[in-house]
Amino acid sequence: MVLRNKLRKAKAAQQMMGFLESPITQQHSGQLFYSNICCGFSSMQGWRKTMEDSHIIEIQHMSQNGPLSLFAIFDGHGGDQVAEYCRIHYLEIMLSTQSFKEKNYQNALIETNYLIDTQLRDETTNIELKNLGCIESKINIGLYGHLVANGIGCTAIVVLIINNTIYCSNVGDSRCILFKNDTIFPLSTNHKPTLPKELSRITQAGGFVLNERVNGNLNLTRSIGDLMFKNQPQLSFKNQIVTCFPDISIQLYDKSPQLLILACDGVWDVLTNEECVRKVLYYLHQRYTYQQISESILSDCVSKVPNSLVGCDNLTIIIVGIN
Repeated sequence: MVLRNKLRKAKAAQQMMGFLESPITQQHSGQLFYSNICCGFSSMQGWRKTMEDSHIIEIQHMSQNGPLSLFAIFDGHGGDQVAEYCRIHYLEIMLSTQSFKEKNYQNALIETNYLIDTQLRDETTNIELKNLGCIESKINIGLYGHLVANGIGCTAIVVLIINNTIYCSNVGDSRCILFKNDTIFPLSTNHKPTLPKELSRITQAGGFVLNERVNGNLNLTRSIGDLMFKNQPQLSFKNQIVTCFPDISIQLYDKSPQLLILACDGVWDVLTNEECVRKVLYYLHQRYTYQQISESILSDCVSKVPNSLVGCDNLTIIIVGIN
């Protein structure tokens, strides 16, 4: 009887924290290729009650500046609405920026984040957000005021490939790495409240960090959405408590074979950069397709038991091979 009561309490606690009694391991995956680029991707809801990840895969999209490829993962928190909005609108917004038209792609990525955050305050966008996402995630709408995006946001790890140059834009704790010539190059840094640079901005903007969370709430320091942390008009968007201003890294494509791996924190909580690359190379050696590799890595990452410290989050990965 005592054991049964403990198990019942454990299950109740698990459900209260937003976890299921057993994981949903069905994967939504695929593979695309064009010319010298091959991409495999997969996502899994896992132990979470809702799936809050979204992603973009565009290979050789024809823009006004010529062909481009775009890969992105948006890991939602508080709900999936902002991540879904980014999935739907990110590319069109980026293409519309003045910076993109002027072929200043680094600024175009910065401008895109800013424009999305600005649009999230618009009433038309707010209505769209209310109609996005799964029913289960709508429970948080209105908890932090009229705007849906006040208390809902997402990370944004974005890779733009154009004119033989790889641009990586990042806010949050999703991650991208590049592997070439037997070397791993991290293209992003996790934006956490413990980083001195992030902590300095937070405190200067009047915020604080408690239990490694911004104002005791958010465990990220940069995101799209989360507008309740961005309400100080005397400060630039870059200097808000939480900012959508991305870090940008740039790599020239030197014609050598390369691997790009983008994934949400649910994957990186389980695997180090080195472990992830080793898995990809192992599966390639076994002649797996990029889709099969993506699926296999997520199957490896999802926890086999409940209440695990890692492997219980939503999981999304994109693997890009360039030859």
